[in-house]
Amino acid sequence: MKNQDIKDYKNFVIEHYQYFAVGVLFIVLVIVLLAFRGSKKNVTSGANATEASTEAMGTEPIEVPQDAKLEQNAYENVNSFFTAYYQAVAEGDVDTMSKMGMTLDEEDRAKVEVKAGYTEEYRERSCYTKPGPEKNSYIVFVYYEIKFKNIDTVAPGLSTFYVCTNDDGTLYMKDISSLPQNMKDYIKAIANQDDVQDLLAQVDKLYQTNTDSDPTLAAFMSSLQTKSDAAAAKSGDDSAEASSSDDSSDNDGAQVRVRTTDAVRIRNATNQDDSSVIGQASAGDTFVRLSDDGEWSKIQYKDGEAYIKSEFLTTAEGDTVEGGEVQNAEKKEEEAPAAEATTTEQPKQETTTSSSSKKITVNEAVSVRASASTEGEKIGSAYKGATYDLLGEESGWYKISYDGKTAYIKSDYCTKN
Repeated sequence: MKNQDIKDYKNFVIEHYQYFAVGVLFIVLVIVLLAFRGSKKNVTSGANATEASTEAMGTEPIEVPQDAKLEQNAYENVNSFFTAYYQAVAEGDVDTMSKMGMTLDEEDRAKVEVKAGYTEEYRERSCYTKPGPEKNSYIVFVYYEIKFKNIDTVAPGLSTFYVCTNDDGTLYMKDISSLPQNMKDYIKAIANQDDVQDLLAQVDKLYQTNTDSDPTLAAFMSSLQTKSDAAAAKSGDDSAEASSSDDSSDNDGAQVRVRTTDAVRIRNATNQDDSSVIGQASAGDTFVRLSDDGEWSKIQYKDGEAYIKSEFLTTAEGDTVEGGEVQNAEKKEEEAPAAEATTTEQPKQETTTSSSSKKITVNEAVSVRASASTEGEKIGSAYKGATYDLLGEESGWYKISYDGKTAYIKSDYCTKN
């Protein structure tokens, strides 16, 4: 370019600089908008990281660490997260619970609000953690004590959560029931480890001790379950009517409200050797039975379904649930003498054993009764590992020496030494 041309170009730029300035600003604005759009895409992908990370886990079995210790209150962010969560639970703040990742349908919301109406506060919270299947995730077992209004004795409890970490470091829950099977298997394996089972047994024992020592608390817990179920049923009336015809084949007919006749564990499956204990029911607790295969009853429990031994359930009217049918207790009592009349009258079969030669060991927490019947007076509780002198056996019951008195305990929950 000649010197004269360069000089003319410079003069042109100087005379029209305002147009060049606008053009430069326009180019800069375009660059900024493109950069912002790119960052927005990155933020969106971060928000969807929960689905991506879950999908990335695949379907292969996940190795479960066998040497991971059950740590108590080891992570301040986890402790703070559950402080906020249980504050929301106590206040019935279902919106906050949902924002933290808790999956709540209309029935769940109704239950939370009913319980909050009687709750004064959650006390003595402790977070026990083990590593989760994903990076920066935790299996959290939260111990708490609920102080209900106008009741002096607290109600201990233990709940299981799966907690993950966002890209920005904040925590959120994942619904365990919606996880892939390999992640469910991982969490189940963690929950079945000895230290977790020991913690559950301790909480079970403390709950049983508190309800045994305070009849007011025991009665309240039973009534609270009934009120919660009623509120949930009311909130779900419309959806229940719409789906009743579709569900009838799965539920063996109409759903039946049942209550427990004894303290019994609630499991996530029917096989005792391949299932986890996910809760404890006290005598008198009520549930909605979804189906019954004769040995196990499927019930509605918290956010989903669970299983209880059918022999420990009766209908609200006092009928026993057996083989998917409601058996009338009074009718069975009336028919019993007729059945006995066909045989030679003889005393009840009972074997007597020397207390010094044989003992039993308790395998699971179970009630001790004054007679060999689930309707017998409850005089105490026996816990896993306890041993008693065996005095005799009677129709599925062990006759034992309990605090210097003769008592009975279900043989299904014990091992004869």
